Amino acid sequence: MSDDDRELTRLAGYIYQKMYSTSRSAHEDVISNYYAQDAVFSDPIVMVTGKSDVGAQFIGLEALFSSITNKVHGVSVFPTYSPPWDDPTALPVTDATRRFAIVHATSTFTTSVGVSIPVRTFTQFEFRNVEEKGPARWVVVRHEDTWSVWDLMLPITVMKAANTWWRRVFGRGSSEWITRFAGVLDGGKEKGTVEAAK
Repeated sequence: MSDDDRELTRLAGYIYQKMYSTSRSAHEDVISNYYAQDAVFSDPIVMVTGKSDVGAQFIGLEALFSSITNKVHGVSVFPTYSPPWDDPTALPVTDATRRFAIVHATSTFTTSVGVSIPVRTFTQFEFRNVEEKGPARWVVVRHEDTWSVWDLMLPITVMKAANTWWRRVFGRGSSEWITRFAGVLDGGKEKGTVEAAK
């Protein structure tokens, strides 16, 4: 592992822990020091651009939750590649100024009434190496969260029951529809039959 990859592994874990907290000062410090001016944040619900809008998404956590605990399961760092446009047969080359880091974690969000909501996440940070205000350093240009909306609702018993019921109904209905649709496509033949050779 290169020195850059070691640094980015540490940095991605650090940023994750600070951003997924109820500390406004931690959010502001990380956004100010480690996010590009035009950074993009996205998750299954929102997409925003710019430090102030990214910061607002995380500052809102302190209003919604009394505490957040994180368990980081692992951090992986990957290079980015650029295709050599002048020679389509050549292999892509590594872009030394950009890297991706993926943080796999479980964050538990606890409300003021004591309801705890564990959410499994894969957070992807795209880092760019920039030279502004001093020596070159890594900054986040894209922060993308992938998680299940249902994870947020499952601790609520009624939502859990509704989710289970809906998945069963939708699963059965979609299986029925696919079976009928497939039958229309193959002329109504049973699955596994072979048309006799002419």
